[in-house]
Amino acid sequence: MKIVLDVDDVLLDFNSHIHQLASNISGVNYNQTKNKVGREHNLQKRFSLSDNQLKELWDNVEWNNLPINSGADKFLDYIVKNNFEIKYVTAISNNFINERFDNLHKHFGNIITNIKKEDIYCVGQTGNKRESVKSINPDFYIDDTLTHINECHDLIKVSSIHIKTGVLINNSEDVHDFTNKNVKNLVVINNISDAINVIDNMLKKDPKNTTKYKREKKIWEKK
Repeated sequence: MKIVLDVDDVLLDFNSHIHQLASNISGVNYNQTKNKVGREHNLQKRFSLSDNQLKELWDNVEWNNLPINSGADKFLDYIVKNNFEIKYVTAISNNFINERFDNLHKHFGNIITNIKKEDIYCVGQTGNKRESVKSINPDFYIDDTLTHINECHDLIKVSSIHIKTGVLINNSEDVHDFTNKNVKNLVVINNISDAINVIDNMLKKDPKNTTKYKREKKIWEKK
């Protein structure tokens, strides 16, 4: 089985890193107030940064040194033990693929012994993940940005899993887009480790991956 994973705020704690950088640049301790500075996806608006401060922030992101996200190692250990093929689709520039690889290998190389650069798909900060996900044809997809979930969920064979961070897109709450008739089962969780039970329950219902979930009737149905 195949699984596509987002990286930032799924496997790696980008949010804490960016709050520390914003604190260093602006002089405001956002580490103490990170739940009070708003949930705006746009970092310039979130931290009230000037154009020069925003450039300084992005120039100083340590893409090879982001901290591990809580529960990510436990989740990946589960995924590896269940023989999943793992692909990473991440919204950063391909210029940073070496740093992304190094960061993943540093935290998870003892769990995933065969991490390869060709398994990392970098689509750019404003990129659409759909074509990359389509080329992979995964059974499961996990992302913390609902915009990307909505781009891709009709491509996922078993389930899309949204890690809800509460970030606002375009100053409004994200909405699950169920308008596509081919939408697969979408599950909302709070932490990557919660995905273990979600996937495990689905595998127990469908141990040979020979069924598909029919959302409209909430039943499992043979292909």
